[in-house]
Amino acid sequence: SVPRPTDVDATEPILLIRLASIRGVTQLRLVGTGRVVGTRVVSDRAVAGVPAPLPGVDASGQYLFVRGSAGIGFVAGRVLSAAGSPVADALVTTSGLPVVGVAATDGTYAVPAAVGTGTVTAVDVVRLDRVSVPVTVPSRGAVVGVDLRLEPLALRITSLTPSDGTTSVPLSSAVVATFSQPLDPATVTAASFQVAFAGGIAVGGTLSLSGGNTRVTFRPAQILAPNASYTVTLTTAIRDAVGRALSGPATAQFSSLDTRPPPAPEAGSIAATIPDANGFTTVTGAQGTAGLRDTVSIVNLTRNTSFPALVAPNGSFTATFSAGLGDRLQVAITDASGNQTVVPLPTFTRTNPDGSRASVVGSEGGRISGPGGVVVDVPAGAFPAPTVVTIAAVDEAAFPTQLTAEQKQFFSFAGGLRLD
Repeated sequence: SVPRPTDVDATEPILLIRLASIRGVTQLRLVGTGRVVGTRVVSDRAVAGVPAPLPGVDASGQYLFVRGSAGIGFVAGRVLSAAGSPVADALVTTSGLPVVGVAATDGTYAVPAAVGTGTVTAVDVVRLDRVSVPVTVPSRGAVVGVDLRLEPLALRITSLTPSDGTTSVPLSSAVVATFSQPLDPATVTAASFQVAFAGGIAVGGTLSLSGGNTRVTFRPAQILAPNASYTVTLTTAIRDAVGRALSGPATAQFSSLDTRPPPAPEAGSIAATIPDANGFTTVTGAQGTAGLRDTVSIVNLTRNTSFPALVAPNGSFTATFSAGLGDRLQVAITDASGNQTVVPLPTFTRTNPDGSRASVVGSEGGRISGPGGVVVDVPAGAFPAPTVVTIAAVDEAAFPTQLTAEQKQFFSFAGGLRLD
């Protein structure tokens, strides 16, 4: 007992509290009550209206009597497992008060609660099963009976990296799974946590636990293979520290970094117009030349400049910029993984209103095409500088010299062309 302070009387319940370490945390544990007896406050194991006594002063430690400044009552009953058996040492709390109750070996408990509506929560400190239910304490000193049946805690995967469907995973990546509670390390094995190629062949590597055994990291023995698909499988053989199995098997598929460059454009799918009077050319790519997520740029090797092209949803693209007749151009197509295909642009060309076709020929010569399938091979050195050469088709009626009837007995007009 302790001397009764002058402002303490029997109108408000007095609690006997012990400072107790519960799972490494210091708690204010209810171990009894206090009764005013004359000039003293005397400890008592009983709570009026609660059949089972509290522990009282049963061990060395620090104890204190406390008296609430607002109305206080009690919630009492039993803590039961999901199967209905009593749960000893369960921690019971109520909303609004820092005082806890601890269930006895038969599951009985008592805990103070503020007058009014709140919640009472019970936690199995070993298995971490818990339950919270609403409770209403009608008046100070009232005892409300509530049996608390715990709800089993499921072992869940809270995150998995790479997640299902991830693409272009860096080749040095590890696979990391985080769980809702600590695991039994003995259950985390190559059989219960597996990374495999698409064909089912397991990937060699090491498993490690961290984060208080809530995080598992699989690190491949070698970096991931590029352009490959992988499947991560976690089975219900994985269990937490108290033996609960994973709530269900889990799988995730991901693909590693794609290092394959975009396919080279088909011949004739890219064209560049002859620079106009203002010195501008337009480069175009036909439908399907680029992928939906590709970026395209035109590189002027002569001027050391680059211009972005506008890519349409159908894979065609266009870019207009300044260039000279002798400039050498390249098209760079880059996919979402950063892989790039670079192709040289063909010579500048233009189709004229009369159907003739103009092309730029440099000093290196080359092959140019005209209308009607006409092809002209220009030898190197034919032109000292880049020159526009126009090929026009000439039909028999427009040919300046007509064959006579006698000549037609030996010859026929096969075709004509004009070079300008």
